[in-house]
Amino acid sequence: MLVGIVCPGPSLAYWLGNRPPESHDLWIGVNVAARSWACHWWVCADAKPVRDGKAVGEPQLFTQRQTATRFLHLKPDVDGCHTFEASLTEIPVETGWRRTSMTAAMILAETLIGRTRPAEIRIYGCDWAKGAKYFNGETDILGASPYRFEGEKHTYGQIARWLAARNIELTRMAVPQGVAA
Repeated sequence: MLVGIVCPGPSLAYWLGNRPPESHDLWIGVNVAARSWACHWWVCADAKPVRDGKAVGEPQLFTQRQTATRFLHLKPDVDGCHTFEASLTEIPVETGWRRTSMTAAMILAETLIGRTRPAEIRIYGCDWAKGAKYFNGETDILGASPYRFEGEKHTYGQIARWLAARNIELTRMAVPQGVAA
C-alpha cells in the first residue's frame, strides 16, 4: 500500500505541477494543502485551516476533539470527523505525535495501512523552512518562531523509527536538485 501525505510547505507548489506518476492508494492532506490537492483525509490539529477554506473533494477530517467540538461544532465519529484522541494507534502519546498536523498525519497513515505489507508513506511539501510562506503564498503563522520545526523534527524521527520497526517505509520527497520549489 502506498500512502501520500501532502504538507503545505513551499515545495508543494512543485508537486502540484508535477504529480507523482505512481498510483497512491490514499492521500492525506495536512492543513491548507488539502485545499489544492484532492485527498481522502484532511488532518488539522487546529480549526483555522478548516474555517478558512474548503478542501478539494470531501475528505474525512482527522483533528483534535476540542477542535472538532468547540471550534467547528462537529460531532466526532458522526460528521465525517475523527479525533486524534480516538485513534487506535499503538505509539505512545508521549512521543508528541498529537502536537502537529504533520505528525498526526503520519500516525493516521499507519492506522489506515494496518497490517497491509508492503507499505510505504511518502511525504510531499514537508520542508521545515523557518519563516517560510506556504506553497500558495499564505504565511505560516507559526513560521517566524525559531523553534517552529524543532519539536516536529524530533517527533518525526521517533515516528520514523517506530514505522521502520513495523516494516513501513517512510520517505520525505525532495524537489529534484536544480528545480525551484
